[in-house]
Amino acid sequence: MAWRVAKNPGSAEAALEILANSTNRSVLLAVASNRRAPRHALEHLSSHEDPQVRLAVSRNTSATANILDQLARDTDRAVRESVASHDRTRARTLEGLASDKSVGVRAQAAQHRKLPESILDRLASDRSATVRRAVRLNPIVPSRERIEAALGDTAPTRLQELARSLDSATRAQVAANANTPGEVLKQLARDPAVDVRILVALNSRAPESALELLRVDSDFDVRIAIALMEPLEDAAVGEVSMLARDTDDK
Repeated sequence: MAWRVAKNPGSAEAALEILANSTNRSVLLAVASNRRAPRHALEHLSSHEDPQVRLAVSRNTSATANILDQLARDTDRAVRESVASHDRTRARTLEGLASDKSVGVRAQAAQHRKLPESILDRLASDRSATVRRAVRLNPIVPSRERIEAALGDTAPTRLQELARSLDSATRAQVAANANTPGEVLKQLARDPAVDVRILVALNSRAPESALELLRVDSDFDVRIAIALMEPLEDAAVGEVSMLARDTDDK
């Protein structure tokens, strides 16, 4: 009976606060998971000796930022991971979790939309590939990457990193950037996205090695783009005319 009351989201807060002092583990887990549980009950359970109870509190959508601050210092890795993914976790708390010794905790923090961009930039060079991949999954990264990739003064080393973005729009901006190194443009000349290859073809800095790939590209629009960028000598005029009648039926 007590477990059912503890689990029911319609139970009175006063009842849940009383049940938070139960000696029954199942009842405690139910209270800790109940979004109706009052703040005092969750605060009490956030210090419980059982890590599963603390984990349940860290996953409760009603957990306050103060409770999450406390749980961010928990000895149990799973609890810290949960805090790193909680919507109510403060930005400054996430900053601390971004330096956690656990790869899993850092990876969770790397995906949080509240994590400051300066910390995201640091995690993008984390020693763990898991954390670096997590950074790319952060919802604020693609738009930020696109803006950065479009800037004319972006450092070549950063453009090389952005060229490996999972976001094709970001890679397209790199392909169009006049500062993108030739070796990166050659890499993008093999990009699976047609728009990226077209922008490489239209980039006046594209090296001959990239142009050679694009001249025989499987996509008609890429071949047209490369032909239009090259000087039109008498012999080439006929070639462009042929391309204009070309189709992708091959």
